Amino acid sequence: MIKSKAQKRRERRFKLVKARGELQSALDKYSISLGNTNSLGNTNSLGFLNDDEYIQTTRDDDYIQTTRDDEYLQTTRDDEYIQTTRDDEYLQTTENKESNTLDNWSLDRLPKNMHKYYHQRYSLFSLFDHIKIDMEGWFSVTPEQIAIHLANRLKGGTIIDAFCGVGGNTIQFAKKCDKVIAIDNNKTRLECAKHNARVYGCENIEFIHGDYMQLDLKADKVFLSPPWGGISYNQSEFSIDDMPIKGTDIFNRTKRITNDICFFLPRNLKKEELMFEDVEFEETFLDGKLKSYSVYYGNLINRH
Repeated sequence: MIKSKAQKRRERRFKLVKARGELQSALDKYSISLGNTNSLGNTNSLGFLNDDEYIQTTRDDDYIQTTRDDEYLQTTRDDEYIQTTRDDEYLQTTENKESNTLDNWSLDRLPKNMHKYYHQRYSLFSLFDHIKIDMEGWFSVTPEQIAIHLANRLKGGTIIDAFCGVGGNTIQFAKKCDKVIAIDNNKTRLECAKHNARVYGCENIEFIHGDYMQLDLKADKVFLSPPWGGISYNQSEFSIDDMPIKGTDIFNRTKRITNDICFFLPRNLKKEELMFEDVEFEETFLDGKLKSYSVYYGNLINRH
């Protein structure tokens, strides 16, 4: 139970009065009086305070404590302001550093488990020297030759690239489709995609910074290459419902736009999870190695 200051003062006063009574009893035998004039005419000869003086002292102590509390509060606020300022400066510094590295990558800037992507950088973008890419873009962008193949399969009309990232697929779609709607919820990656599209001379792209799952869009077909869950996605069997956004939710949301859907997923996927309806699984190889699956629905299925 938290006690108020008034309660604390009453308790201190009671203890003082009680102590004075006990001390007075002990000193009666010596004819010494507490708080009264003694034979020398001095008041409070033993230095004890009377009630009014005690109350005033308590008030003074309370004032001092209140002042200290106010000073502590102000100091705390100042410290919080300083910390907030430092956090803002750190964030700004981090953003600046990230911006500086988007087009200034070298092997020593990447963790060891990502060095292979750096060695393969020209397979990601043939014009890599002019490309901007963030850390996630390294392991999530579709290699250019695979992106070209997908664009040929999905050519014509308006296509949505629902999770465009740094624009690997978007660029190739723009070369084969009438219009591309490229969406990403990460502003940095979307800015990279815009820059990279300019590098490749693509203009028929509408870029949207937002959440694909929340947008009301119209298109002839939709390409889905959602985040697979980080660099470790290929270390075990891959389930579409273990992705940051569940694959079944993405598919159901996309069906409200069109039946012509392409899912781009890792090679260790569970095929049975993708059999929502008639489906075509296309294995995608690069340099003789199975890299991924393209999963087609609707009129995108090759029925020949």
